[in-house]
Amino acid sequence: MIEKFYKFHKLRALTRRLGLNSILFKFFFGNKNYEENFDESFSKYINKGDVVYDCGANIGHYTKTFADLVGSEGLVIGIEPSPMNYKKLMKNTSNYKNINNLNFALGKKKEQLWFQQGEDEIGANSKVLEDKTNNSIKVDVFTLSEIINLHGEPNAIKIDVEGFEFDVLLGLEKKLAIKNNINLIGIEVHSSILETRGIKNAQKKIENFLIDKNYSINWTDFSHIIAKKNA
Repeated sequence: MIEKFYKFHKLRALTRRLGLNSILFKFFFGNKNYEENFDESFSKYINKGDVVYDCGANIGHYTKTFADLVGSEGLVIGIEPSPMNYKKLMKNTSNYKNINNLNFALGKKKEQLWFQQGEDEIGANSKVLEDKTNNSIKVDVFTLSEIINLHGEPNAIKIDVEGFEFDVLLGLEKKLAIKNNINLIGIEVHSSILETRGIKNAQKKIENFLIDKNYSINWTDFSHIIAKKNA
């Protein structure tokens, strides 16, 4: 199954250029889209009272979904680096008492990097950059291990950070190396962005990283991976 997805990633890169991705996905996964398939597969493991970290919260779609699932006894930490997206995130989640939003980026070490706002309506393609561009701004970057020390340990983590997902995992390594309650990690793997950043074979590296930390791996589609901690 794993090797099949490596081949699919290459096929997906070709079909993306040809505009055939939706056809390819339906052929292998049916009528659901990428997000619906991942959403259902990830959310079914979240329970009342859980703590969930939404890394790359954008404007709050998943943040609110998780807050409904964990209920009043649970907590969702939404982390979003974009000032524009964060403003919408705060507005969209203002009625939730079990959501705490944070405005900075996540990475493998504490530093400052550049951030570019996505041109789409909801800023979904916004991303952290290592080099300055004409329309980028500086943002603070923290490791997820640091944030957990400050805000408490999660039961589940969702990571959608537009090509910085491996960096976020490296910044979580200290917590994963010791006894913890992080039972579930869901990641959107942006293979093409990772490759342009010089991270070759990113899917395999992410898999090996999680397997080494005692997680079982399931790809819900070409881009989304769910890791469940082994008993």
